[in-house]
Amino acid sequence: MVEMVGFNFPSEIYQNIFENLDTKSLSSSILVNRVWCLNSIKILWKDPFSVLHENPSSNFQLRTLSIIQTYIYCLSDEIKSQLILDKVPIDKLRPTFEYTSFLCVLHLPDLYNSIGSWLAQYHINIRRDGFQHKLLMKELCKLFLIQCKELKALDFSGVPNIRHLIHHKNNIRDYEIFFELPGVISYFKNLQYFRCKDDFPSRMLISLASLANNIFTLDITRKKDNEGLVELINTQENLRHFKFKTYKMNLLQVVRELQKKSSTLRKVKFNGGCSIPLDFLYQLTKLEKLSLHNSQMTVNGNVDLFKTIYLNNLIELKISLEDQFVQHYISLIQNTKGSLKVIKMIFKNPKDPKNLPLLFKTIMNCCPNLINIHIYIPNKIIFEILNFFRKCPLLEIVIFTGDNLDISNILLKIVPVLPYKMKTLNLGFPTWEASTKTIDEFRAKVSSTIDITIMQKF
Repeated sequence: MVEMVGFNFPSEIYQNIFENLDTKSLSSSILVNRVWCLNSIKILWKDPFSVLHENPSSNFQLRTLSIIQTYIYCLSDEIKSQLILDKVPIDKLRPTFEYTSFLCVLHLPDLYNSIGSWLAQYHINIRRDGFQHKLLMKELCKLFLIQCKELKALDFSGVPNIRHLIHHKNNIRDYEIFFELPGVISYFKNLQYFRCKDDFPSRMLISLASLANNIFTLDITRKKDNEGLVELINTQENLRHFKFKTYKMNLLQVVRELQKKSSTLRKVKFNGGCSIPLDFLYQLTKLEKLSLHNSQMTVNGNVDLFKTIYLNNLIELKISLEDQFVQHYISLIQNTKGSLKVIKMIFKNPKDPKNLPLLFKTIMNCCPNLINIHIYIPNKIIFEILNFFRKCPLLEIVIFTGDNLDISNILLKIVPVLPYKMKTLNLGFPTWEASTKTIDEFRAKVSSTIDITIMQKF
């Protein structure tokens, strides 16, 4: 594409267009002209460390060194001189752009590990306490806080990799330095996204709670100790998304605190062996997305609780649970009043398996706007999938699972009722099967653009 001579779009238009390009295309855009270059650079350097994870096996070391070297060029001459005195050999070159000013997402583990790789690459004689490493980390973070006006996401997910620091015994203290930097208070006031994993101490969550109260998204993985997390949730004024992964934890305090955020909370995801009272949804009536995976849901009090819970804004419901009453989720779906567009329901050892047919029929009759579904179909209601396709005409992605069954006698009957937007159709693979002749005839009659998965009967 060639830019028209003498005609320039506003920067916002370039940004909106380039946001949809992949890394390779953005890199090519840099070579077109200065305007394209600047707008491409802004996007590439919003979250530069994300590139490291797109294909970790490809030039990982090279990309790591390039990012750190570029950021080092952005340091002031005064800081560079000080680093040289501290035996960190760096050039005093100035970069073409102020790359640090484009940063929106600060991933501290990647930054920490990349600095270590850079030091190791140049065979720098590291002091036993890792002084040079921590000094460079500190100076770059200070630079980010000064120059990055759009820095709104902080990621502490992961522990520092210190294999390159033979004598340096690392601990989380190397991350705590960030909380003590000049200007960090004003940065935390604008923080919108926070992510951390198991090793992040509760005391640091409590510190964060005292500094940041406008976080939109919390993405937390923890094995124990809810005190800091409860405090962090409590201080948020605009919490919209909550994602939590854990192991063998009782989250009563956490979910009770989440209930207090009902006016703003829109997305909730629990993953892992955590114990959650099912009635926590009672006040979260504005939820748009709910995901419960491998959690232990417990019922407190009224077993028909969902009959009085109305989640009319719920668009996405993903359930993968064990030892549950299916009836609870039937009631939940009935009370969404047709809002659901995405459903994934997998029940292992349900306490009332007789209600599985009713679950499918409820979805069929209550979810006319459904686009994506993944669900188990009992053999005895296999022919109900014809009515399902008729009543859910907007379907695009369908994944059915079931027990061993020959579906040859129903396969061709699906053709005239298949939703016109269908893109992916998985018919019970690998337990459902059909004859080769029937499958060939079915494929010949439906659109070739549909990705169809069916087990061939031998």
